[in-house]
Amino acid sequence: MQGFAPKISIIILSFNQAEYIQDAINSALTQTYYNLEIIISDNGSTDNTKQIIKSFLYDERVIFLDYSENQSVSLRQNQAATKATGEFITLLYADDYYLPSKIEDQVRIFAALTEEWGVVHGPGMQLIDETGDLQLLPSTKAHGMCLKQLF
Repeated sequence: MQGFAPKISIIILSFNQAEYIQDAINSALTQTYYNLEIIISDNGSTDNTKQIIKSFLYDERVIFLDYSENQSVSLRQNQAATKATGEFITLLYADDYYLPSKIEDQVRIFAALTEEWGVVHGPGMQLIDETGDLQLLPSTKAHGMCLKQLF
């Protein structure tokens, strides 16, 4: 991956996620890959979510899009994407978190691909609260013009 260090835009979408948002933001800020920005789009939260997000504004990589009205997730996602300055975008929902090397691993894999590739995705993991174990979630195998296959 030497010489290939594109800026990555992490978009975090949130609505009333005070219980989880801190973990999501921390997982983005503590990535082993550093060349990134974190765009947090709050979709009109009425709980303590906005205050928690504001506590992270000390980090220059964090951009806060504070909306007072709740709108569709797609609208907020697209608005955040227009603010992104990274070469690549990754989506993180506020009740999820990234493992520490997620971005670095994906950039490394992407760097090894030919120019005909445009999307890198992988399976998710589910945290089993009772045991603390992580369970691998099934992933959609997609190739070619794959957006319809993935979404």
